[in-house]
Amino acid sequence: MDDSVRLRLAGFPRERTWLLPALLAAQETEGWLSSEALTAVAEHVRVPPSETCAIATDYATFRRVKPGRHLVRVCAGLSCRLAGAADHLRALEDRLGIARGSTTPDGRVTLEEAECLSVCSLAPVLEVDGASHGRVTSAAVERLPMWFRTRRPWQGDVEASELPQIRALGRTAQERLAYLRSHAEARIRQRPEFRFLVQGGSCGEALGAGEMLKALRLLVAMRGLDAEVLDGACHGMCSAGIVVEVQRAGWPRLTFTHLTKDIVPDLLSALVGSAPPLTRFTGVAWNDEGWRGLPPASRHPFFAGQRRLIMERCGHLHPDSLDDALVGGGYSALANVLDRQTPEDVLEEVKASGPRALRAGAAEWEVCRNVSATPRYFVANGEEGAPGLFTDRHLMEGDPQRVLEGLLIAAYAAGANRGIIHINGAARLPFERMVRARATARAAGLIGDRILGSAFSFHVEIRRGARGFVRGEERALLLSIEGQRASPRTRPLRPHESGLWGKPAAVSNVETLAALPPLIAAGGGGRARERQSATRLVGVSGPVNCPGIVEVPSGVTLRELVFDVAAGLRDRRRLKGVRVAGPLGVVLGPDSLDVSLESLDALSAGARGVIPIPEGDSVVEIEGALRATV
Repeated sequence: MDDSVRLRLAGFPRERTWLLPALLAAQETEGWLSSEALTAVAEHVRVPPSETCAIATDYATFRRVKPGRHLVRVCAGLSCRLAGAADHLRALEDRLGIARGSTTPDGRVTLEEAECLSVCSLAPVLEVDGASHGRVTSAAVERLPMWFRTRRPWQGDVEASELPQIRALGRTAQERLAYLRSHAEARIRQRPEFRFLVQGGSCGEALGAGEMLKALRLLVAMRGLDAEVLDGACHGMCSAGIVVEVQRAGWPRLTFTHLTKDIVPDLLSALVGSAPPLTRFTGVAWNDEGWRGLPPASRHPFFAGQRRLIMERCGHLHPDSLDDALVGGGYSALANVLDRQTPEDVLEEVKASGPRALRAGAAEWEVCRNVSATPRYFVANGEEGAPGLFTDRHLMEGDPQRVLEGLLIAAYAAGANRGIIHINGAARLPFERMVRARATARAAGLIGDRILGSAFSFHVEIRRGARGFVRGEERALLLSIEGQRASPRTRPLRPHESGLWGKPAAVSNVETLAALPPLIAAGGGGRARERQSATRLVGVSGPVNCPGIVEVPSGVTLRELVFDVAAGLRDRRRLKGVRVAGPLGVVLGPDSLDVSLESLDALSAGARGVIPIPEGDSVVEIEGALRATV
C-alpha cells in the first residue's frame, strides 16, 4: 500500500460511522482492499482490524483479491439478461480463456459478473474500468480493448466555503428567496446567446455523451459561436441515443435526439442560419405548436401520455446550476412552508392530498416528530440498485436541488435537524451531483442554520453505501450508516422512534421526497386536482423499443406503458409476462396487462420498475436469477 490510501482517508472524520465510505475510498484508490489498506482504515476510524475485515467481507461491493490491470464486469440484472448479457459473458470467457470471477494469467484482465449496474434502460450493459457501456452488441464485445482506460478517480467533496457566500436580504423566507432568484435572473441574462445541454447522466455517459460534449465544444469554438456547452441530464427517453437540448432567448426549448458527431456541424448551421426547417433532424419542441418542423413534445409517442410534475425540470436545467433551479421555481414550496405553515399543517396537507407513498411517509414523519428524544434524523434512501430500479438515480442526476428541497420540507414536518442522503456506492454521478448541489445550497443559506431567515435549521451529510444488504430495507440501511454488520437487526425496529444511534430517524426514498415540492406548491386549493392527477415515476427496461424513465398518471395500465409509451417489444416478439420491480417484485401474466399502476400497489407496494418478459424466456430461471442478485 502506498501513501495515496492514507491521503484519501485523511478526508474522513475519525469516527466509526464513516467506516463504509472509508473502505470504499480505499478500494477505489488501490482497486481492492489489501490487508494493509484494511489496517489503515481500521486505525483511521478507530474500529478493531478484525471487525473491519469482517464488515468488509459482509458487503458484496468490497474486493479482497487484487484484480487485473483492467476490470470488466457484465451486468447480470434481469433487464440485461433478457437483452443478451449472458451471451456476452460467455463470449468474453471464451475470448479471454478464463471463467467469470478470474483473472488472465498475465494479470491483464479480470472478468466479473455484476449484480446490477443500474443502467437498466440501456441493457445489455458492460462496465470496463469503472465506465459503463450500454446497448452492447456482439461486435462491440469483440472490440473490448477500445474501452480499456486508467480507472477514473472519484470526485472529491465540495465545501460550501469554497463558493461565494450569499446573504439573502428580506424579512420573510419568501422575500429572501425572491432576493436569491432576482440575482439568479440577472446572472442568467449575462449568459451566452446559445446554450447546449448534452444529455449526460449515467445513461448518456454509457452511450458516449462525453465524446459528444468534447466535439460540440470544439465545433462551437471553431465557429466562434456565442454559446456554452454543458453536461446536462436525461429527459428520461434513454432510448434516444445521444441527445442535446438547445436553448436560446425567444425560442422554445429544442431537444434533438439520435445525434452523432457527424451530424452536429449541419445542426449548428441550421440553428444559426436563416431559419431553415429542422425536419432532417429528429427531436421535439417544448411548446404547443412545434417549431420549424419539429413536432411538439405533446405529440411524441414517448412524451404524449406523460404528465410531468416531479420530472418537470429534468433535462431542461444544468444539474450543477442553483440559478437554473431557482428560476425554475426551486425552493418556492419550502419558502411558503417556512412562512405560512406549521409542521402540523404540512403533515395534514400531505396526508389529505398526497399519493400513497407520501401519505405513508407523512404518518411516519409524524411519529418521529412526536418522539421527545433529540437529535432527530431524516434519511433519504438513494441506495436503489435492484434490477429494474433506477428512478432515484435519475432524479439525483437530473434535478438534485428538487431532491434537497423535498428533504428540507419533509425534515421540517418531522422535526428533524440532521439529514443523511445515502447513495449507492456504485452510483458515481448521483453522488457527485448531490455533493455539488448541497454545497451551492449551503452557500446560499438554503441548508444550515436559520434557513432563509427562519427558525428552522437543518444540516445534511451525503454518504456512499456499500451493496450487500437487502436494498431499501431500512433497518439494514441504518446499520450501514452506523458502520455495522450488514445483517438486519433481529429485534423489531421502528426507526422513526429509535433509529440511528438509538435516536428517532425518518426514512424516505428519493422519489418520495422529490414528489413533495410540487404537491406543496399546488396549495390547499389544488388538493382535489393533485389527488386526481397524481403521478408516479416508472423505469421501463428490458427488451422494449423505447426504454427509459416515464412519469405517468397512476391510472395508466401496464398495457399502455409497455405498448404505447415504450413502443412494444423489440423484434416484434410476443409478450409472455411482466416483471414488476419494487420492494416486493412480482411476475404478472399477459392477462394482467390492464391492471393500473395504482392497483399494483396491492401486489407490490412501491412498484417503480416494469420489465417485459418475451416468449421464449423462462420465468422460473428469471426468478432464480433474481434471488441470486437480491
